[in-house]
Amino acid sequence: MIQYLEKVKALTSTFKEFSIKQVPRGENKKLGALTKITSTNFAHLSKQVLIEELKEKSIDKKEVLATVEEEGRTWMTLIYEYLVEGTLPDEKKKARAVRRKAGRYAVTNGVLYKRSFLGLWLRSVGPLQANYVLREIHEGSCSMHANPRSVVAKALRSGYYWPTMHIDARKLIKECNDCQGIDIAGPFPEGPGKVKFLIIAVDYFTKWIEAKPMATITGAQIKKFVWDNIVCRFSLPGEIVFDNGKHRANRSLGEEIKARLDERSNHWMEEISHVLWAHQTMIKSTNEEKPFSLTYEWKHNEASHAEDRGKLGPKWEGPYKVTETLGKGAYKLNDRTWNVLPRTWNVCNLKKCYVHEM
Repeated sequence: MIQYLEKVKALTSTFKEFSIKQVPRGENKKLGALTKITSTNFAHLSKQVLIEELKEKSIDKKEVLATVEEEGRTWMTLIYEYLVEGTLPDEKKKARAVRRKAGRYAVTNGVLYKRSFLGLWLRSVGPLQANYVLREIHEGSCSMHANPRSVVAKALRSGYYWPTMHIDARKLIKECNDCQGIDIAGPFPEGPGKVKFLIIAVDYFTKWIEAKPMATITGAQIKKFVWDNIVCRFSLPGEIVFDNGKHRANRSLGEEIKARLDERSNHWMEEISHVLWAHQTMIKSTNEEKPFSLTYEWKHNEASHAEDRGKLGPKWEGPYKVTETLGKGAYKLNDRTWNVLPRTWNVCNLKKCYVHEM
């Protein structure tokens, strides 16, 4: 409708003067017929209403493609100049490197392509175009918000190449607001206590999830959530990454909460514990472990329970406690009775041991 309005404005600008008069629907048969024409047939229309079927839009819409042009010289410039003009840098070392690389490149219609490992030709792009490609793949209309390796793989499958693909993908995802460790999901249907938001924290290593429903989101509430649900339960974290102000619903939790609801959609907060438990006890594809196992289970090191398994079996003694670090891998040790061992021990002869008390 905006385009039609612009067309009307363009046409009326050529008139010396014009006026707009409102006609009631009851007095305008054409307008009344137009409102019903999509849901009824044309048989009831009088001869005063003429019907014309349009096979295409009455407004020509110009197709505009997004273009990104590079500024200045890029990593492609030397290779392109060598393949097109035959010129090389004056420095012999650089010239030799350009000649060596140019064998894997070709220029077609003024565009530089690189031959991939499988023999496919990939379009070479500069920094600006590379950034545009990464953002379209990671957070565009068909965004996947995946890890750097997956983003680079999709860029290659889409037919693009540049030397710093993996570095640029890691940098982009590290700065992406939607890929951080603490999200605020919602708003959900308002429940008891006007609760409609869900604050979520995910541990990057174990994939353990902490979540709490809230009515409103304030800085004080987030601090309290971090203190009660993270610090008091798991000790101080090494680093906390917030979502930098941009709210994004955690799709996985949201879909699972929705799947457990029926007509009681305003009681979604009662299902959080069930959904979280399913997450904590599910084996994750990233590490083939359950978040619950990585968070709460203790696996005794083989050095803690040394057994005589013959000549080839490990012979571990102890446990001992490191009392002093002497540098270059040398340590002083104490035994269980706090007696100092007579000599120093190198790290190659030591193995970390987990015990309940020392």
